[in-house]
Amino acid sequence: MSIMLGNLTVEKIEERLGIIFSEDLKCFLNDKHQNTPSELKDNQWHCFDLPFMILCGGEQLARDITNKITSLPNFKSEDLKEQISISWK
Repeated sequence: MSIMLGNLTVEKIEERLGIIFSEDLKCFLNDKHQNTPSELKDNQWHCFDLPFMILCGGEQLARDITNKITSLPNFKSEDLKEQISISWK
């Protein structure tokens, strides 16, 4: 059993990664944010502080978020301040 802590907002994720999301991505993420990870539906996500991870309710949302982040203009994974995991339950 692992312990996961935190409930990061979109703004905190940007800050930790050291990148700025597009307004479209911010709206997309804000619309699907869930404060309670135990209640995640397929189209919702929750971000933990420890470990730094976005947990999605379904695989498709995890793929969509990954694609939207990596498709940002000038995105380079080596420029990220921290590593983040994107997973689903």
